[in-house]
Amino acid sequence: MTLTGLNFCPTPHEVDEKQVREDTREFFRRLRLKEHFSRKQPDSGDDLHDFSKPQLHDLEKYKLYWPKSNWEPTPGKYGALESYIDAVESDIEKLLSEQANVPDNLNKEERSVLQSLKNREDIVIKKADKGSTVVVLDKEKYIAEAHRQLSDERFYIKLDSDPTEEFSATITKTLDEMHKKNEIGDNVYETLNPIDCRPGQFYLLPKIHKEGMPGRPIVSAIGHPTEKISEYIDLHLRPHVEKLPYYLKDTTDYINKTPSTDLPDHTLLVTMDVTSLYTNIPHDEGIEACREVWDRRSVQVPSTEFLTKLLEHVLKCNNFMFNGEHYLQINGTAMGTKMAPSYANIFMGRLERNLLLKAPFRPLSWLRFIDDIEMKWVECLDRLEEFISFANSFHQSIKFTVEISDSENIFLDTTSTLIGGKIEFNLHTKPTDSHLYLMPTSCHPPHTFKGVPKGLATRIRRICSSSALYQKESDLLKSHLCKRGYKANTVQTAIDEMAEHDRQDLLRYKQKDNISRVPLVTTYHPVLKNLNSILKQNLPILHSNKRMVEVFKEPPLAAYRRKWEDMTVVVIDHNPRWTDTQRKSKEKFWMHRLKSFRPNGINKLNDFTRMNVN
Repeated sequence: MTLTGLNFCPTPHEVDEKQVREDTREFFRRLRLKEHFSRKQPDSGDDLHDFSKPQLHDLEKYKLYWPKSNWEPTPGKYGALESYIDAVESDIEKLLSEQANVPDNLNKEERSVLQSLKNREDIVIKKADKGSTVVVLDKEKYIAEAHRQLSDERFYIKLDSDPTEEFSATITKTLDEMHKKNEIGDNVYETLNPIDCRPGQFYLLPKIHKEGMPGRPIVSAIGHPTEKISEYIDLHLRPHVEKLPYYLKDTTDYINKTPSTDLPDHTLLVTMDVTSLYTNIPHDEGIEACREVWDRRSVQVPSTEFLTKLLEHVLKCNNFMFNGEHYLQINGTAMGTKMAPSYANIFMGRLERNLLLKAPFRPLSWLRFIDDIEMKWVECLDRLEEFISFANSFHQSIKFTVEISDSENIFLDTTSTLIGGKIEFNLHTKPTDSHLYLMPTSCHPPHTFKGVPKGLATRIRRICSSSALYQKESDLLKSHLCKRGYKANTVQTAIDEMAEHDRQDLLRYKQKDNISRVPLVTTYHPVLKNLNSILKQNLPILHSNKRMVEVFKEPPLAAYRRKWEDMTVVVIDHNPRWTDTQRKSKEKFWMHRLKSFRPNGINKLNDFTRMNVN
């Protein structure tokens, strides 16, 4: 049996009725709170709790730092609201009591294989570093690759004991000082204070697009003493990142900013990649770069001194575990901590500013997405080589790999082709991308599967600069989605609708509306797919009162969370009693059913086994 993809959700055997009722009660609480606070400050309207763009010197009112509370207004102040609540509760109870059997989206054999997979101790399953491919790794080889990286004493040291409690105490001491000096308020202090923490967790994402398929090191900071302060630092770095002159937010930003017309005939297309940026940022230089941008703030609250202290804690208290052993990262920053991308951007912003200022020659354009750089070069090749040599000698630990072309280059998820002084943009996908799009048989709300073709078609329309390229890439998309089980006419409708859109309009950033609809959030199950209908059909009860019409201008809605423990992949489980003929027959059956290709099989002779869906 082969891969369905990491986003696939098996259908739960039954609805968790207790959880649904708890979620419903929380929804009713939200309704009453919205009504209550609209009475307290009627002039504030729907923006009462809109702190999506917080004032960084006053984060006490920012939702992230609100104190947790179970308080609920006394029911019964508005009959229309209570009648609406009663009606919705009654309909949901009826839904639960009359639920019909829902077909399973996995058969007995697939369920059996999943159970067997849970018991496998000889393999590790990870998402590839880039693309949608799922990788099956021999566990011994995976551990060996991790130990190879962790044995590099330039970046990591092995510890004899767990320093998590010591690091928690150090961070608490700094937060105590900040609170005492009114640098942070009660809400922020309580949120940032590390309690019941644990070490980070180290793991690797295999780089199947690179020779030897090394692993990208990630340290999960969930539950770590620095988790919350890292998020806090990120809030204070992001505004400065966005002001960097060469910073790219995403592909759309790149297409808008890069020179694409009236280019000289001898223009060279250049891409540069910083080698292992995150682990190669010296602590002192990264901290100094952040100090510089913080010193330029008009409002020095919190002070640069304390922000720098918190930053030092994130960088120097980055302990983690792997395979039961404790380690400490001593250089660079780990991927996995919240502030890492912003920190790397600030460091690179300072470095590139000085590099370009002192370089003997400068490119026509220089744009950067974290560690990926795209240049347009209009000088001769010899001067470009001199520039590259200068860049690679500019810093002791920051080095660049370079790709040069006079006709085509690949940057982010685009391919740029230079034709007659003009750039033609096309979609780029790596050869290792298995296109494991969410299967329609997955246990997701029905609207999800309508959004997949539309979202993917939108991406293609935004990138492709000509109708011919859009049509070509759309045909490939249609083929991939049909192989995943989508209906051809559904996909084609999304493609045709997007073809009518103005590409320039898609390349404009649109301001998100402030939606204040009260959500009923629960775990999705097919039995609950009509929750939105229940909320909508009872809306006239709520709107029978004029005040409720004003308070709930936008109707409540149902939103579904995923049951994350059901995220799964399906992998061949060899029965030792099978003959070779039986084994091959089973593999052929499952490969055909899920349209996948397994090139090598799972064995200890291979470091990685890619499961490619073609």
